[in-house]
Amino acid sequence: MAGNTRCGVSYAADRGAVTAEFAVIMPAVIIVASLVLYMAHISNRTIVCQDAAANVARMLVVHDAHVDATGMVHATAGAGAGVTVHQSGRQFTVTTQCPVTCDPWSVLPSSVTGSATGVRP
Repeated sequence: MAGNTRCGVSYAADRGAVTAEFAVIMPAVIIVASLVLYMAHISNRTIVCQDAAANVARMLVVHDAHVDATGMVHATAGAGAGVTVHQSGRQFTVTTQCPVTCDPWSVLPSSVTGSATGVRP
């Protein structure tokens, strides 16, 4: 029996086929893995942005209107985050917008928002 046969069938024509298949599939695997990592990062930033909005709304309810909302959001979500506070009677609505590192393909969002509402007793 020759070295490249198995059960009487020659596999000499298939030599290198696995390497070629791997080379074709590898870019797709890298792209999918990159998108998963970017989605995890966006999920984390969304949670942080929501927490920043909730912190400001909580402090507005507890300490009336004597709160540095921008400073609190920057401390929680980073210097690039923005905040808007809308007051309607006893109710505060806080909206934060936080930047996200963009993916190279511009498929995912470049910023996320968080929103929280508080009502003074």
